[in-house]
Amino acid sequence: MPYKKGDEFVIKITDVMTGENGKTVYRMNDFNSLVFDEGGLDRLEKKEADEPEKKNPFKRVECGVPYYYITSYGISKNFIEDQDDIDDRHFSIANYCTDKFLMEQRALHETLNRLLWRYSEEHGGDSEWNGTNHHWFIYKNERDGLIEVCLNDAANTFGTPYFHSKGDAMGAIRDIVDPFMREHPEFVW
Repeated sequence: MPYKKGDEFVIKITDVMTGENGKTVYRMNDFNSLVFDEGGLDRLEKKEADEPEKKNPFKRVECGVPYYYITSYGISKNFIEDQDDIDDRHFSIANYCTDKFLMEQRALHETLNRLLWRYSEEHGGDSEWNGTNHHWFIYKNERDGLIEVCLNDAANTFGTPYFHSKGDAMGAIRDIVDPFMREHPEFVW
């Protein structure tokens, strides 16, 4: 438990009102209230947030409305929905999104993934998955922001480029990931 007996907190009160049975209610924000009676704090009430409906960026748009797709050059480009075969094809293979940033990031992720896959294949590929062979993959350590390699011999994750040696995975960081990150500072891991 992160808190212990005796810890003190400062709470900003946004509203004071009289609640049910004459109890004083101190509203902290739109979602939480402290309810007091004569004896002190009675309870903390949590109000369910009325979350606005989030727009689905993969929903098909009306004719004449733009969407984004990834070109054969590996870049995100806008296209106007015309309800034709091209739009149908983009949509059917999940190459259709109304969120420009999301699609730009997806294009970068797919490009980096293919570059790592090619590097792995050019350097011996992956080992056979038999429960004992080692497989190395590249990840970002969210604690310190470093790009590192990790050993895996049990769980083959779909779409992850694996390397048969730690040295090859480290080489891919040096030769592929680091230059890619410098070239694309907008890339979000």
